[in-house]
Amino acid sequence: MLDLTLGIDLRTRDQLLKLTDQSHALELTPQNQMSKIYAATQLEKKYKAAGEDAIETVEQKRADARKLVDSLSKAVQNKKRKQESEQDEEQVSKEELIKLCKHLPFNGSLETPKSSKIKSFFLFGFGEKLAEYQVRDYFEDIVGEKKVEAVTLNHRGKFGFVEFSSREAAERAAECLQNSVPHPKLVAVAGEPLRLCWAGKTTTPSFSTTEIAQVRTIVKRQMIKYATKEQKKSSGSEAQSPVTKRSKIESTTSSKYTSLRTDLEV
Repeated sequence: MLDLTLGIDLRTRDQLLKLTDQSHALELTPQNQMSKIYAATQLEKKYKAAGEDAIETVEQKRADARKLVDSLSKAVQNKKRKQESEQDEEQVSKEELIKLCKHLPFNGSLETPKSSKIKSFFLFGFGEKLAEYQVRDYFEDIVGEKKVEAVTLNHRGKFGFVEFSSREAAERAAECLQNSVPHPKLVAVAGEPLRLCWAGKTTTPSFSTTEIAQVRTIVKRQMIKYATKEQKKSSGSEAQSPVTKRSKIESTTSSKYTSLRTDLEV
């Protein structure tokens, strides 16, 4: 059994309390006022008889015990997060992927949608530290006024939505972002990288716990896919054009010919 306050098992908790001379906390405390006063007086006499050195020793033990409890609590939390992360890495079939992607526009862009009712952006790929108010501030700074109506972030699934108060405000935000790629744009909000595009529907879809874990897996795949695609495009643009290659070859051939002619001259 666990102590829900400390996040450690009861046996470890009891040993820590004994280590810090707080074993009395495990016993029944006095119920009436007179008994409480008597117990407090006896405890005070005990500390006075032991002297200040004993008090300092007890305080040091308590400080060490607190550090130990903190480290144990962190270890339990880290183990829990690791287990959740391992559960997220489950296999997603093609059928499940297609079903989930129908509700989430992973292949969307910032090109103005035909439906005038859509006034939301779809976000995905952000981390656990990103807060809703940071997303709100980011888009309100872009638009220039408070036009963000709602922000919904699902940190477990790594996706969310930003709804504007009007279609005009949403279009203004899309124009300010100046997206030139036909897929979700990569931006950094409060230091957290994420991708965004127009939402595919006017309503926010709801998912079960299992589906959210599957969406998280899809988000990871999509982030890798778009990063790889943009990297290849960047590498391709840096490659030399055919005209440049041809002029370079002609220049090399000409220099070789001149060099040979010079060597053959008497």
